Amino acid sequence: MWKKIVLSLTIYCFIGFNLIAQNPPYYVIGAEAFSNINIYTLNYDDETDILYVGTNRGLFFYSQNKFNPLPPLNGQKGNSFFNLTRDQKGDLFCNNLQGQIFKIERNSISLFYETPEVENILDFKFYFDDQNHLLYSTRLQLKSVKPSGKTISILNQKKLKILLKTKYDKFNLYGCTQLPDGTIVGKIIGSNNSYFTYQNGHLEIFKLAFQSRKSKLKNTKVLFFQLGSNIFYNSKLGIAKSKDEEIRLKNSLQINSIIYQKNSDQVTIINANNGVRKIKSNEDSITASPTYFGDKFISTVTENVNNTTFLGTFKEGIMVVPSWDILRYDTGLSFEGITTSHKNVVYLSNNANTLYKHENGPVLQSKHDYNIKKLFTLKDIYTLNKKVIRNILHYQDGVPFYNNIKDLVEVPGQFFVFISTGAIIIVTKNGVEISPNFATKLETNRYVIPIKNRGRAITYHQKTEKLYYITSAGVFARKWNALNTDTLLFNNAMLDANDLTLYEDQLFIGTEKFGILLYKDNVVQSLIDLKDGLKSKTVIKLEVKNSLLFILTTKGLQVYDLVSKQFIGLGENEGVLTGKVINFSISDDKLWLLDKQGYYAYELKRLTSKENYNEFGRVYLDSIEVNNKAILLDSDSLFSYDKNDIKFYFDYRNIETKTEAIFNYKIIGISEEWQTLSTKVNSLVFPSLAPGKYSFLIKATYRGNETKTLRYNFKIKQPFWFQWWFILLLFLLIVLLVSSFFFLQNRKNKRDQKIMLEKQKMQSDIFESKLKAIRSQMNPHFIFNSLNSIQALVLKQDTQKSYDYIEMFADLVRKTLNFSEKNYVPLDEEITFLNIYLNLESLRMKEEFQFKIEKNIKEGIMIPSLLIQPFLENAIHHGLLHKKGNKTLLIDFHLNDDLVSCAITDNGIGRVKATEIKNRQKYNYTSFSLGATDERLRILSEQNSRQFNYTITDLYDEKGNAIGTKATINFPFINKY
Repeated sequence: MWKKIVLSLTIYCFIGFNLIAQNPPYYVIGAEAFSNINIYTLNYDDETDILYVGTNRGLFFYSQNKFNPLPPLNGQKGNSFFNLTRDQKGDLFCNNLQGQIFKIERNSISLFYETPEVENILDFKFYFDDQNHLLYSTRLQLKSVKPSGKTISILNQKKLKILLKTKYDKFNLYGCTQLPDGTIVGKIIGSNNSYFTYQNGHLEIFKLAFQSRKSKLKNTKVLFFQLGSNIFYNSKLGIAKSKDEEIRLKNSLQINSIIYQKNSDQVTIINANNGVRKIKSNEDSITASPTYFGDKFISTVTENVNNTTFLGTFKEGIMVVPSWDILRYDTGLSFEGITTSHKNVVYLSNNANTLYKHENGPVLQSKHDYNIKKLFTLKDIYTLNKKVIRNILHYQDGVPFYNNIKDLVEVPGQFFVFISTGAIIIVTKNGVEISPNFATKLETNRYVIPIKNRGRAITYHQKTEKLYYITSAGVFARKWNALNTDTLLFNNAMLDANDLTLYEDQLFIGTEKFGILLYKDNVVQSLIDLKDGLKSKTVIKLEVKNSLLFILTTKGLQVYDLVSKQFIGLGENEGVLTGKVINFSISDDKLWLLDKQGYYAYELKRLTSKENYNEFGRVYLDSIEVNNKAILLDSDSLFSYDKNDIKFYFDYRNIETKTEAIFNYKIIGISEEWQTLSTKVNSLVFPSLAPGKYSFLIKATYRGNETKTLRYNFKIKQPFWFQWWFILLLFLLIVLLVSSFFFLQNRKNKRDQKIMLEKQKMQSDIFESKLKAIRSQMNPHFIFNSLNSIQALVLKQDTQKSYDYIEMFADLVRKTLNFSEKNYVPLDEEITFLNIYLNLESLRMKEEFQFKIEKNIKEGIMIPSLLIQPFLENAIHHGLLHKKGNKTLLIDFHLNDDLVSCAITDNGIGRVKATEIKNRQKYNYTSFSLGATDERLRILSEQNSRQFNYTITDLYDEKGNAIGTKATINFPFINKY
């Protein structure tokens, strides 16, 4: 049968003056995520619209507009994953190079099977048969794994020796592949070019034809693929198996790299170097495409149910090809200008001021020294100065007046008119005259209308004979052969516009900030903007064809039906990357699109055809967080009043329609109005929700179609203190307590008031008595020493000093008695008292003792009386008395916030040495100072409702020797006035 079939092979090559690649339009996802990662395998889940990726850095899945890593598994060997494959149930599996097979669920992986360590796992691959049993192959054998885990050898060295009827026993299985019909096929190395097939438990071994040419297989990978019911073997040596016949594939169909097959009708071949090819099988022929993406290294391929193709790369992300039906001329010439004639003659220009003509690719026409980015064609032939103008695409015949054209409009048979930087130029057919009131005649057939600003766009309405044009100053209308010019306004202001066009009696103006304005009789009628589906308010270019308005904005190309007043679907679903379009032109039957990579055509009839487009996607509510903690997606949930920060994670999954789809959401309980959200956003947070019932609703819209609305109902409970039973109970309790309180308090107040007053008076009297007693104390030892010093002076007959000392002593005693009657004394009086006391002490310590009192406090404050003297006494008797040489004492008064701080510093022997002397001498002197001062400061603290205290610090030099003591006392003060 196959000998009667004529195998024809059609290979398409596209060659111009330069080799021009013709590739389908594509875009890239994961460029950043995989910028330093090699992609080994891809698989698209059509049920959930999730793309899974196996790499040398682990497994990833594409969801919520990003690639999320799957967490590694304990016991996982290595981090490289291969062969993402689905079983008969649709579950997803993959393997590593160490013989481990993993099952993949959305957010996790689990170990499904691991080959015994004793096995050789070179060229490890796994498969599933029609019973969904696991099979795997290595270089040495093919095995089946039963559900119990027991393995059965299907093909091994021993069986091959028997089947091949040879004494040779060293065989290798190579290039093992599972074909679309489930057949496992592989090459048997060492068996004189044999191969095996295994399907539904049936094993067969075949001999390859053309054994005489086996030398040509040395540098060729062993690969198999299927077209129809036929199995093909790779490269120039190929076989097609049909019943018992084998036939040769033509040499031009050589295959030497990776093969991907979704079904038996088509094969995608990844070239060994760069690029991919498509091979299709028809009834009596095989068709091979040229190499696509010849400048790209492709590592793996997969497709989804809509035939969108995903091409994996090394370190360059994933190329997404929406359709292979549209092919773009990838030129690398950075085209910016494009124009077409009604016969699909296409001209292009780039920023190098070079003109090209499309002839199965761009062909160089001419190069110029002026800007030719704007391109236009003419239907008629015009004569100017006896020279023929057939088109206006380029500088010709030394006529430079149209080399800076911004826009052009033609009325066939009469004239064409264009606008340039500072003028409107009209070129007429022979015999057509222009009124001098309208334009100035420069020469035969050429007229000029000067304009004051830079021209941008122009059009002409034949029915009303009006010329409309845009300059940098605004939009203007001028009646043909009339002198007056009208200005078109919007919101009583001049328009900043970029382009305009006409449809019937309406003028469409593409603006910089407002979208598209519709005018009739110079009056604005309506507006097309974002709410109508316009992607951007900045419109760059407009053109009308067959009641379709083609719109180029800063966010790409759109098509608007002027009859139905709706946008027509044109995008990735149709294989057109509208978001990348930078310019376009329309011929009679084609829309020519220009992007930064190249240009391509789209048939206009497909815009209005009724063919079924791919189904649009679905919305998934992925997870919910309450107070930053994930919860289960129950249908209804009840949260306590303090769990009121709710965050929803959701996703629109459909790679072909995602860029056009828009989320619509609302949360009943906050607002009844639907809000819109880009599908690039995948979460919403509602913080600090008040108690109540809520319903979160979300859906997506795509070209007027809506997905199923997802609803999540939840309730935030009132705090228990807002519950009716609690409020009632609390009210009754309060009434009872208040009534009881007032009843008891009223009775108790009278009884306790007298007692309280008496206690307060008693307590006050006690405090005053204690303070008075403390203040009235004087150290008997001090008095004794003072009297001894006076006696010594008398015996020496030092009358003057005796008299001075007695006078100071009397003054000190008098002040002590006076101060003991007062709670507070002026600071200056206290300092005078301390001076007297220290002078008396210095008398018995001769000239070795020096003291100084410093005051860094404003005048007019009063401090507790007789509070400082005990600390001076303590410093003298314990620190200075036993010191040899100079003895100094420094007293410093200063304010510390809202209290007085007094620092007393001596250069004595220190507390440690003083204690040693005291213990050695068994000295029983006990100053009343510390105990009395503690008691007094406690009483002052209680009276003033705050804490007053003192600290004593030992001072040391750098060598650790004691050099004195510092006491700091903090106590209250009052203002004198």
